[in-house]
Amino acid sequence: MRTLRRVCRLLIIIVSSAIYCAGVQLIAWLLSPEAEIRFRARSQQYGSRWLCFVMGIRRSVEPAIAEAKADLIVSNHIGALDPLVLSATRPVTLVANAGVRDWPFIGWVARQMGVLFVERGRAQNVGALIDAMHDRMAAGVPVVAFPEGTTTHGETVRPFKTGVFLSVAGRDDAHVLPVYLWLATAEGAPASDVPTVAAWAGGERSFAAYGWTLLGLRHATMRVRAGRPIPTNSMGRRALAQDAYAAVHTLFETHVGTSATHS
Repeated sequence: MRTLRRVCRLLIIIVSSAIYCAGVQLIAWLLSPEAEIRFRARSQQYGSRWLCFVMGIRRSVEPAIAEAKADLIVSNHIGALDPLVLSATRPVTLVANAGVRDWPFIGWVARQMGVLFVERGRAQNVGALIDAMHDRMAAGVPVVAFPEGTTTHGETVRPFKTGVFLSVAGRDDAHVLPVYLWLATAEGAPASDVPTVAAWAGGERSFAAYGWTLLGLRHATMRVRAGRPIPTNSMGRRALAQDAYAAVHTLFETHVGTSATHS
C-alpha cells in the first residue's frame, strides 16, 4: 500500500509539475522583467500549495510570516519540506545550492519558479547573486534563504553564514524576518523520529532515498513560527547574520522548552 502511494504521488507530481511549469514559462515570456519576477513567485506559491496537498503536508504557519514586512526571510533548514512550506505561505524567491540546478527534472522546475542558485565557496559569483536578490526585492518579492549553509537533524541551529545578508547590508529601509520551522507530527503522531522522516543530512543517505521516504508519508504537519522583523538600519552583513541567528535560535529554544513541558 505504501509503495502504491509513493508511485501514485510521484506520477501526479511529475505530470502536474511539467504541465504547470510549461504554462508558467509560456506566460512569463510575455511579461516585463519586474512583472515576470512577481508572476513566477506567485506561481510558485500556488504550485507549492498543490504539492503540499498531494504529499499530505499540512502547514501550521503564523500569520506574521505572510504579513510581516520582509525583504529577506531566513530560516533553519532540515530538509526538502522547508522551501515547499515557506514558498506556499507567500510569494517569495528561494535561494538554493547551485547543485540543485543540475538535478534531473527538479532543477528544471526550480528554474521555472525563479529559484536563485548560490555556488558556495566561489566568491566571484556572489555579486551576481546579490544583484539578482536586489531585483527580486525591488519587485516587492522577499527572498528566502537558509544561511546555515546545510541541513541539520533539527537538534540545533548552526551559526549563520553571512553571504546572503549582503543583499540587505548597509540599507536603512530593509527588514530581515527570522523564522523557525520543524516537523510537528507524522502519521498523526508526534514526530519523534525526525532524522528519518523530515531531515536530510547529505552524506547519510541519497536524496532519492530521502524523497522516497517523504512520498510514503500519509500525512505530516510542519509548523513555522516567526520572530520580530529586524530593521537593517545600515548594519553590516556580519552584525545582521548574528542578530538573525540569535532570533532564530531563540525561537528554537522556545520550541524545545515548550516540547519538554508538554512531554
